[in-house]
Amino acid sequence: MNHATTAGYRPVGDILLMTGRSIRRSLRQVDNLLAGVFVPVMMMLLLTTVFGGAMSTGSSTTSTTWCPGSC
Repeated sequence: MNHATTAGYRPVGDILLMTGRSIRRSLRQVDNLLAGVFVPVMMMLLLTTVFGGAMSTGSSTTSTTWCPGSC
């Protein structure tokens, strides 16, 4: 007999449960949430500002090269 059928395997319910736990945990650890948002934004700004003039991209602007779909 398959263990998944005897234990009441519910993939959608398991996904929702783990998603809820992850969201609650990230709300308790605000520093990780801020770092996850703040660091990528700062890296994009730093790289486009510092290295923006050093890159030859042809007719496209530097911001569309570093972050496609932004414009």
